[in-house]
Amino acid sequence: MARKHVLLDNSRSNFTKEEMQRRLNKEKALKEFAGISKTPPTWLSVKSKKEYKRIVPLLEKLPIAALDQTLVVLYCQFYSVFLEASENLKECGLIEAGTNKPNPSFNAMVKASSEIRLIASQLGMTIDSRMKLVVPEKEELYDPFKEMLEED
Repeated sequence: MARKHVLLDNSRSNFTKEEMQRRLNKEKALKEFAGISKTPPTWLSVKSKKEYKRIVPLLEKLPIAALDQTLVVLYCQFYSVFLEASENLKECGLIEAGTNKPNPSFNAMVKASSEIRLIASQLGMTIDSRMKLVVPEKEELYDPFKEMLEED
């Protein structure tokens, strides 16, 4: 299995100048894709639309494009399913009344949370995935020897 791509500034590998240039060109190409729509699809549920409107402005800071809209919509739908299952569990309890069987909403909630975690990771919505995407600012360390050299 191939390794996931890491931005050049976040990579610890030693690259040749040609490899570095090739990677930089790929990273520049990421910015050329059309941005994701700020308006949620009309067919989404009310809860899904609300989540879409909440996360899209945050995702715009990452290299998310219109090509990723399907994943964003899936995330919002699973988030809505998670909320509905949670509400049902709160109202009806973990065990169905009179049957002694587990509430099916529990399984729906577990499945939705699993999908949410998976999609969130793919979109850069987890701390680990953001660390691979966001380029850290390079701060200049204090070097007293550099000062001495510059004084001459």
